[in-house]
Amino acid sequence: MTSRKYKMYYDYSKRTSGGFLDAMFLCGIMISASVLVFLALLGGK
Repeated sequence: MTSRKYKMYYDYSKRTSGGFLDAMFLCGIMISASVLVFLALLGGK
């Protein structure tokens, strides 16, 4: 359900004038979140 929400947001962003920047921003957030989770898992071990 979360991935569908992201896809809807991505499709909406592409229709706007700043869609590319919005997509880049969203990708940056997702990458940062995955890196934080990865570091948290390493710290937990």
